[in-house]
Amino acid sequence: MKRWLSFGLVLIMCITLLPMTTMAADDRVIWLDEKYDAVWDFSEGLAAVYKDGKWGYIDKTGKEVIPIIYDEANIFSEGLAKVKKGYEYGYIDKTGKVVVPLIYNINGDFSEGLVAVGKFDVSEGLVNDYKSGYIDKTGKVVIPLIYDGVLDFHEGLARVGKGLKSGYIDKTGKEVVPIIYDYGTSFHDGLALVGTEGKDGRRSYIDKTGKVVISNMYNYNDPGDFHEGLARVEIGRGNVGFIDKTGKVIVPLVYYSAFDFSEGLAWVRKINGKFGSIDKTGKVVIPLIYDNAEPFSEGLARVKKDGKWGYIDKTGKVIVPIIYDVAYHFSEGLMQVEKGYKRGYVDKTGKVVVPLIYDIASDFSEGLAAVYKDGKWGYIDKTGKEVITLQFDSAGSFSGGLARVEKDGEYGIMSNPLTKASSAVAEKPSAWAAEQVHAAIVANLVPQDFQSGYTQATTRAEFAALIVALYEKTTGTEITKRTKFTDTSDSSVEKAAGIGVVSGVGDNNFSPNTELTREQAATMLSRLANVIGKPLTKQAVTFADEVSISSWALEAVGQMQVTGIMGGVGDNTFAPKSPYTREQSITTIVRLYDAVK
Repeated sequence: MKRWLSFGLVLIMCITLLPMTTMAADDRVIWLDEKYDAVWDFSEGLAAVYKDGKWGYIDKTGKEVIPIIYDEANIFSEGLAKVKKGYEYGYIDKTGKVVVPLIYNINGDFSEGLVAVGKFDVSEGLVNDYKSGYIDKTGKVVIPLIYDGVLDFHEGLARVGKGLKSGYIDKTGKEVVPIIYDYGTSFHDGLALVGTEGKDGRRSYIDKTGKVVISNMYNYNDPGDFHEGLARVEIGRGNVGFIDKTGKVIVPLVYYSAFDFSEGLAWVRKINGKFGSIDKTGKVVIPLIYDNAEPFSEGLARVKKDGKWGYIDKTGKVIVPIIYDVAYHFSEGLMQVEKGYKRGYVDKTGKVVVPLIYDIASDFSEGLAAVYKDGKWGYIDKTGKEVITLQFDSAGSFSGGLARVEKDGEYGIMSNPLTKASSAVAEKPSAWAAEQVHAAIVANLVPQDFQSGYTQATTRAEFAALIVALYEKTTGTEITKRTKFTDTSDSSVEKAAGIGVVSGVGDNNFSPNTELTREQAATMLSRLANVIGKPLTKQAVTFADEVSISSWALEAVGQMQVTGIMGGVGDNTFAPKSPYTREQSITTIVRLYDAVK
């Protein structure tokens, strides 16, 4: 099933003892003997493979562990993968066992523990109406297939339809809002927009009991969802502003268009086509000078001016120079930029750390990024060093220490060369952290795969897992609210975002493998305390490097300092942009646990 390419045991031993140099890669690749037409990237230790029109899965050794029998196969998430035979879908586990029978039409995926499914009603040999309902992850039908249309659950409720009318049900199937409306949106910030047509038609915002909170919304064109307590509204064409949850106009309707609020700011545009940003009082905090812009995420926003892209902070200060043809999103602390059809990487200060010399590049994952030049792919580290020479016809991103590669028509599985180099990373916590790390493990606050490599940097996804463990341990309830992202299906990320402790980085991406910084950790810990209902004491920051702390993190850092949940790094400094290690993450999680339990 496979063959190892090696230069011999002695040479391998020598390589592991020498400093990292550019590698030819063959000693780290399992080349697959089986000829596949396509191989996907790994997820949860398995990769989907395609051959002769069918899909199956291989494990990290290249062994076919799930037969190639499916017409469609998706990545594994929380131990399950959606697969298709003919026109019908179901779910299998990582052994290939069918968990949800392949008898449904499934357009989406699990949301808040349930997935919407549909099926034609067949009786006496006749195909009757198409009906929809919901199943759980065991395949159990939780809500019967009795509806003509359904949407995913959001904030604990889902919009369902019978005939041409809509209403809302909870996760037990109880109808909490009568099915009487002609249309409706999903709930956001606890409210949903519903309406009826006809001469007596009305449009209103309702709460989760069905009570009308804001009526007479027919004055506005297509009112938006609430975000951070405000909703975008428009009268006529090009008269846009914001209302609060009482219906009061907070931001006058003087703008041509506007984005929803994110991190306290919203982008607005006047008829001249230029974008600027306002706060929740309507005050312009960033002048209307940009040709395009995206919502703020972790204190930064991508902006375009005179045909070029860069990043600014919430004060309007340019962080990444607005000089690039394309500026992508940060991943593990670095971002792809493109100029003159060449790509490289910059850090969060805007410094070019990898020269713009590549034709194509990917985001960093597990410390490496796949890059393409002169017709071949290879891998670079965060200093720009080509760790794996450019030799492949295609190359995927690393996940779980593995990446898919292709060369001369053959597919292979490459192991991450940084894995060996990281063997020096502490498998036991440092002496100062040992007691609290042990206490956190005993309290079931630390996932199993986080109980090693204590001095290595924590990623955003890893910290999300700690957040979820603490929340569920403290509250005694599982997080059911989920927020989906394009670049990850990690359940902890979706849960942590669902309760508002973490957020994305733009374009519906989360950047799960980006290294967490100390100020980001402080902000997430502060939000977590608020969500649990035990907000932390506030105090002004007194660290000597206060000016280096981002404005959006200042309050949280002050809270960490006064409560002792996070301390400095010496010389009365906080080092806000420095990576946050696993042992630091665990010790602060257990300290917060002690503070809020």
